[in-house]
Amino acid sequence: MGANVVRPRQWDGGAFPDSWAGLPPVLQLNRTAKPFCAYRTMSLLPARFLQVESAVRVILSQVAPNPAVLDQIADRAKRDNIEFSPELIDRVSYVFFNG
Repeated sequence: MGANVVRPRQWDGGAFPDSWAGLPPVLQLNRTAKPFCAYRTMSLLPARFLQVESAVRVILSQVAPNPAVLDQIADRAKRDNIEFSPELIDRVSYVFFNG
């Protein structure tokens, strides 16, 4: 398998930052938690990003992942009893909010 995209940062037990921007991309709250696979992604975004994300979806629809990688992901998803779509844009979701 490939390398981690990001490494979880251990929570030191201190106070959390006042804003989301102050948090690392992945924060490990439990030191004994096992790694997991994410088959989908979801973004919470202000509505002003709707046009940008529409353009992102156009770009993602042109991406052709390596078939061997897709097979690995599909096999793992099957073992985990997760429905898996080979289409990248089918695995991306959004929640847009006013603000």
